[in-house]
Amino acid sequence: MNLGPGPAERDRLDRLRRVRRPLPGPYRLAVTSIKGGIGKTTVAAVLGLTRIWPAAA
Repeated sequence: MNLGPGPAERDRLDRLRRVRRPLPGPYRLAVTSIKGGIGKTTVAAVLGLTRIWPAAA
């Protein structure tokens, strides 16, 4: 007998639904680091790709 998702699973699914919803418009996002040259470009590129192709995320 399956009683459906429990409270923890419902909470997880709700958080996933909120994170995956489309943004209402363009956003500016600053990627910074205290250390110089430590992956900021990579992080910015991946963030951009996840907004272009949300199915890939």
